[in-house]
Amino acid sequence: MNLRQLILTQNECYIVNRERTRAPAGIMVHSTAANNTKLSRYVGPNDGVVGSNPNNNHWNQFRPDGRQVCVHAFIGTLPNGSIATYQTLPWDIPGWHSGSGNKGPAADANNTGYIGFEICEDDTNGRTYFNAVYKEAVELCAYLCRLYGIKPESPWLICHREGGPLGIASNSADVLHWFPKHGKSMDDFRADVQKEMAANANTSNLTPITGQSTATAAQMAAYIKSVNKNVPQSVIDILPLYLTEGAVENIRGDVAFAQSCLETGNFTFAGSAVTLGQNNFCGMGVTGTGMKGNSFPTAQIGIRAQIHHLKHYANTEPLANPNESPRSQFVQRGCAPYVEWLGQKENPEGRGWAVGEGYGGKILTILSNVLRAAPAPQYYRVQLGAFAVKPNAEAMLAKVRAAGFDAFITHG
Repeated sequence: MNLRQLILTQNECYIVNRERTRAPAGIMVHSTAANNTKLSRYVGPNDGVVGSNPNNNHWNQFRPDGRQVCVHAFIGTLPNGSIATYQTLPWDIPGWHSGSGNKGPAADANNTGYIGFEICEDDTNGRTYFNAVYKEAVELCAYLCRLYGIKPESPWLICHREGGPLGIASNSADVLHWFPKHGKSMDDFRADVQKEMAANANTSNLTPITGQSTATAAQMAAYIKSVNKNVPQSVIDILPLYLTEGAVENIRGDVAFAQSCLETGNFTFAGSAVTLGQNNFCGMGVTGTGMKGNSFPTAQIGIRAQIHHLKHYANTEPLANPNESPRSQFVQRGCAPYVEWLGQKENPEGRGWAVGEGYGGKILTILSNVLRAAPAPQYYRVQLGAFAVKPNAEAMLAKVRAAGFDAFITHG
């Protein structure tokens, strides 16, 4: 799924309903009934850059024709021909997409919590385009069903045409005037959404972020010394904090350390937007080119903030310590319980810490190398006493060797 966002804040629907948040209860699928696949018709002008100037678009302004309409998303083509979904309203506010049925306005899909989205149509019967937007719609619905606990079955996942007989929508043909042309029904669509959800349900081989660390502080130190010969001693000194702060929140501190190595170039900070003095070891707040990122008063607070931010992704459990993450409000809690899902491209909900491809896999590669790192051996000298008589010293030597230790007699 290629999910993007451009909220139509000047549309009357958003202005009227933005404070009327409620938990989404269903999904209604629409299609545009217009032979135009371009997203720019709905989320920006036809200037070749979707969303470049949303104020120059008739969907993002008060409609002078008095038509009150707005959906939560559109699916169609970008200027390069690729398929994308553009979210245009917050999922949790009422849209104006269903109209009213014979049960009256209070019971219509708009007012009972149905998310509505439009698929841009192509009336040339092009199978390639249809298959692409159909797949995108399936993935969008699977994502929304997972996110809000919506059942992928009727009457919770329906099209506009099905809403009429249910009394919760106006009479309209979409999408059953179009899907059957390509051999698809809404029953097929619901079944495909269920398959998509099931395909992403097998997580047995994934790596949970929640839990206790496997790597030790000694292994972390051995790894970072092996890849950064000039690592400051101050970095070595803070490594145990990953484990102690992680243990407090039941978040794997070794995963956080591996993430820090990725984000800081193994603490060289080469090419990084943050510096050692910021105590920001995960690039928090670096949301674009030229952004400096957040700073923290101590290394411990910086690592705690990273652990707290990871916990927001990993689960919905309360924090043990007061929240130190300055960006936690932007995280949908529990959306990435596995390291592999920290990258937005691999996350089944399109969410995650970073947009780069394979982000979670890169963290796991570093973690694997950390776990293989062998700490430098430590040698200890044990003095068992001084003997004036050599046979007594030899007797003690025999006992020590019998216990499995190498030993020898010294003179002096």
